[in-house]
Amino acid sequence: MVKLLTVFCCLLFVLDLSAQSDTTLPRINDYISLRKKNGIAIDNYYTGMPIHFIGADGQDYEGPIARIAHDSVFVNFYHITKQPTIWGNYIVDTISTTTIPFYYKEIKHIISYRSLKRRGYLHRLGIITQIGGAGYMILNTVNTLKDGDKLFSARNSRNLGIAAAIFGAGWLMNRQYRQLNKISKKYRIVYVDMQ
Repeated sequence: MVKLLTVFCCLLFVLDLSAQSDTTLPRINDYISLRKKNGIAIDNYYTGMPIHFIGADGQDYEGPIARIAHDSVFVNFYHITKQPTIWGNYIVDTISTTTIPFYYKEIKHIISYRSLKRRGYLHRLGIITQIGGAGYMILNTVNTLKDGDKLFSARNSRNLGIAAAIFGAGWLMNRQYRQLNKISKKYRIVYVDMQ
């Protein structure tokens, strides 16, 4: 019985080794690269990674990449709804999955998570800086006129100048980081064919 068990285990081991040796290496897929104008890669997007982009039609698309092939990016979209249970609460369930191909030149620009994060807090900082600078100028002017002092004395002019500079810096920061469309002017989308 022991000899039969040993022969059986050896046979399984040999069959397992032959099955592993028959497997081929997985095919290397194409990918999409977000690059600066000088060619330096900012982000690369491969199969299975999430992507967030604005298409040529102006719509915002976000989902995982199903595959990238033949100059197209196939993106999965999920229809998710809440389903009631017999206990009176709800569970989230995926009703359907749709894969839509996009020609890579139909992608107006990709919203990189790094640039989106940076854009978000710098835009907010610009708004706060504008509010602070304008608020100080208004408060300083009202207090100066209420007290009967000169509005443009040496000390008051310096304080108003600093507040105006802070307001101007906030305005520039807010103007530079308010729109996501400026990403497409700085970066370009490159399809990398691995064939």
